[in-house]
Amino acid sequence: MLEPLLRLLLDKDEHVRRAAADTLSECNVAELGDIYESWLECNDDFVRSAVFKALRPLRLPNVAKHALKGVSDSSRDVRLECVGVLGYLQNQEYSHCLSEVAVNDVDPEVRRVAVGAIGYSSTPDTLAAALQCLQDIEWQVRAEAAATIAKLGAAGTCDQVVKLLTSEAQWQVISKILVAIGRIQCFDAVYDVINMLRHPMSNVRKEAAMCLGEIRNPVAIESLREAIFDRDPDVKKIAAWAIAKLQR
Repeated sequence: MLEPLLRLLLDKDEHVRRAAADTLSECNVAELGDIYESWLECNDDFVRSAVFKALRPLRLPNVAKHALKGVSDSSRDVRLECVGVLGYLQNQEYSHCLSEVAVNDVDPEVRRVAVGAIGYSSTPDTLAAALQCLQDIEWQVRAEAAATIAKLGAAGTCDQVVKLLTSEAQWQVISKILVAIGRIQCFDAVYDVINMLRHPMSNVRKEAAMCLGEIRNPVAIESLREAIFDRDPDVKKIAAWAIAKLQR
């Protein structure tokens, strides 16, 4: 059933190749697990990336050895899909490899996906990688790193995360860092978070109010009372929720 579809990945027509790749990724057919190896040896980057992408949701442990090799492939698309395969397996055994990719890959999208993939595994390697990625040159990587730190919930990262909050310029990243601060309960970060209630972006003010409710430092109550008069209704609502939580 799948062999004819796989052969279409080599078609001369680019549209046919892409249609075949899309169909293959949507199949989620276990049969692919019996025939994939020879296709991963193909010299065509497009074919290899398409097969890895199709293998990802199958979560086949035997694919890991190919993905571990593939994260060093010369093709960005192949590396990206191999990171996806390893991330889907959620095996701590691969966290060191993913951490290395998150920090060192030359492509920002590969780094972003890799740092997102280590969110299931709290180890010294993954925490160090996520913190390093918080200083990545690309804001999308920094935002994903902050989301990963929030998932890992590592209280020992408070000082470093708060320091990066005060130096970050991109509002999307600031929002994610605020989520992380709330998740890891950085009690002493209250004044830095309060400052974010005056940020020009309403999404940041909203996350700041949410964060203050999560860290539950009573110092924030007066600032949250002022935030109830914010021009954004979501900020008002969350500020009221945070005050109620602090007064319990």
